[in-house]
Amino acid sequence: MKNAFFPVYKDDGYTILSLNSNQRNAVQVLVSKIRSGKYSFEENSCQCGATSTHDDLIVTEKDMFGIPNVNLLCGNCGLIRSQKVLKENSLSNYYNIDYKPINYNLQDVGAKEYYESQKSRGKQFYELANKYAKPQKGQHIYDMGCGAGGVMHYFNEAGMKCFGNDFSKEYLAYGNSQGMKLAYGDMQANQDAEEDKFDFFILAHVYEHLVNPYQYLKEIFRKLRIGGILIMEVPGVYAESNLNNGYPLSGCQFAHVVNFYNQDFLTAMFEHFGTSVKYGDEHCTFIVQKTENTNFDSKFEYVPKDPQYLAKLKAHLALTSKKYKKITNPIYAKRKIAGIIKGKVY
Repeated sequence: MKNAFFPVYKDDGYTILSLNSNQRNAVQVLVSKIRSGKYSFEENSCQCGATSTHDDLIVTEKDMFGIPNVNLLCGNCGLIRSQKVLKENSLSNYYNIDYKPINYNLQDVGAKEYYESQKSRGKQFYELANKYAKPQKGQHIYDMGCGAGGVMHYFNEAGMKCFGNDFSKEYLAYGNSQGMKLAYGDMQANQDAEEDKFDFFILAHVYEHLVNPYQYLKEIFRKLRIGGILIMEVPGVYAESNLNNGYPLSGCQFAHVVNFYNQDFLTAMFEHFGTSVKYGDEHCTFIVQKTENTNFDSKFEYVPKDPQYLAKLKAHLALTSKKYKKITNPIYAKRKIAGIIKGKVY
């Protein structure tokens, strides 16, 4: 469903971000696969589990790289999700072949540099963990999708045993050189990821990529001891509510199943599954503790507590978009000029 203001971005072949030549070429390759039918898709239902009929709103027709990617604002809960997602075989090929050349200019980012870039996020997580859970020397921590392991740097310095998984051998090798134990491949294939072993688990900007998120949460909490802590962060639709030079929907990614969450949804979700929410905010950074009542076998359905939530969210998206699209905004002006000079991505 459309209205007068939405979709904010149409599928017009132009990127929102400024891309280098390698990224532009990679986008062209991916779009060719999409247009030709080489990649197959399936409908993506909302994670709120709504059973009643409701109208979803198309908020954007492309992602931040210009890739065709219709995103829907759920008419029940306000989550913003990709209308369709890649089927299993196509998804595997996408992450193995297309994802990194588009999302990261990896040939310019060495393992040490990437590790260092991860440390600032890791420091924030460590400070939150220290405030709400007190990490101790000798405890075990796991980072799913750890990159080079830099997010665990301060936990490692504190004498904790650090584990993780990812798909870049160069990055993993550097993290291992820092005394961590990082494995190549997914979490299920990592023999170190045993049940009831971990005191802390980090899930930072990974959850939004998961096609079966509740199943992954179930597996993660199996690996946490009773009293163990999940540190999770996902994109929040209100994460930058006072934007002057950016706009939330510019963070949409073709790779995401859900592009934007909100604090109330995540709090309700975690409480439904019997965990204890120690901290949560609209940046969608959460500190969640496993309890004796934690169980992921029941179905979760969500309705916003505030009956005006959807109207307020639409107004927020409209306002921040208008702020972003002012020619006096240097970020917007730069991107528009780059678009004119470089032309369409595909």
